Amino acid sequence: MVIKQTLRVGNAATMINGMVRLLLAKLSVTAVTNWIGLTNNANDGMNLLQQIMSTILAWDTSEFQKRASKLESSYDAPDSTVFRAIKAFVYASRDRHEAVRSQSIAEAKSIVAIILETSDPPHDVNPECLSEQQHQVAMEYFSTCLSIRDREELSKVLCKSSPDMLTSAIREAVSAMDPVIRAIHNAVDLSGTVTDAEAFMSDLIKTSKPQKTTGRKSRETSRSRPSSPGPASITEQGASQVPTVQDYVQLLRKHVPSLHKFLHQVLKNAPGLANDYLGYAQRIFSEYRVDPAVKAAEGRGEGGAGNMTAPLHALFSSLPQDQQDELKWLLDKHERHLRLLQGTSQSRLESIMTPTTAHDASTHGPGMYLSRWNSLLDSTLLTPGTVRGPVRKGWEVKGDQVSGMMADGTGESLDQSERKREGEEEESMVRVWEGMRDGWVGVCRGLEVMGPD
Repeated sequence: MVIKQTLRVGNAATMINGMVRLLLAKLSVTAVTNWIGLTNNANDGMNLLQQIMSTILAWDTSEFQKRASKLESSYDAPDSTVFRAIKAFVYASRDRHEAVRSQSIAEAKSIVAIILETSDPPHDVNPECLSEQQHQVAMEYFSTCLSIRDREELSKVLCKSSPDMLTSAIREAVSAMDPVIRAIHNAVDLSGTVTDAEAFMSDLIKTSKPQKTTGRKSRETSRSRPSSPGPASITEQGASQVPTVQDYVQLLRKHVPSLHKFLHQVLKNAPGLANDYLGYAQRIFSEYRVDPAVKAAEGRGEGGAGNMTAPLHALFSSLPQDQQDELKWLLDKHERHLRLLQGTSQSRLESIMTPTTAHDASTHGPGMYLSRWNSLLDSTLLTPGTVRGPVRKGWEVKGDQVSGMMADGTGESLDQSERKREGEEEESMVRVWEGMRDGWVGVCRGLEVMGPD
């Protein structure tokens, strides 16, 4: 309410100053004594924005701590020394973490087993004596402790660091965007825009929550659970209906009128600002314009990288012949993968834009470049699931978790095969990058110095 009232202030400078003071002013005792001159303490507390972030992270940390306590007291849990060793390792140095990961990969042992074997001080616990259930509890406890540490470090960096880099960065960003903020303030009802954004975020959070679909017991649990449920083990979750791409499409269609209203107000009441951003966008896209000769060559199948085709051909030709033969097969395979990816992306886009039944809903959406992010996740090495066993890939674990949460298992085998293909393709591209890295880095540095022309 205070934010909406501040945004209604007619004078743009007063509004900006009021919002900055509201969000970034620190009202702690230390801040007051520093302002008076009685003290000179760099740690002067948190402002409202940092207090909000710290509170949200603290709530999340509290839920994970409850989960860790349940694991410590769970049935058939390992000895308490196992939990102490894991917790001590979580807060160890980065070098210690890297050493344990490398040893886990080299010896094909789970990271929990390596932690127990290399703990300092040593604990009299033989990881080989852990049962399968005890090992699973220890692995989940390790994951939970890592989640707690991540949130504690985020809170420390964003809210409790000295000097306060976040507040300084926001102040500088507001100063840099001052002309834009003034123009938007004069053209748009920012109070109504905040109301629309709040409604969108509420619906987004509601849509993103998996819904239980396993009978009466799950429905009763869903009614009685708190609004911010704690993290639960995948093995303890019943079948759930995970959000699909169609759910988010419906969410965007519901709120797109709010975006249209905002853009209409900007175009109508701030034409100068709109023209500036239009020119900015045109200059951006002009950098991707392909020369006519290169475009004609691409039509004949003689290239596919636009103006970068010639530098890439020259770079590839500079490699030894045996290395060219090895990489050529991988590049041809990657080209087939990209063509398949393009066709899959187009078919998914067409299925999303046309009405479909709930049975046809998918958790995969269109987009070729998004698959690059998925391939990085799918090719990531993960610790073995047992005390001794092969190192797993991300596509194996992610596929098991998602398929375990699906209500009816639809699309399980297809999703699994796609994740496997993307993970293996990423491994192939790592080999290509290693082979051409030095030359490609040189080309990029040359472009940075001389420019694309």
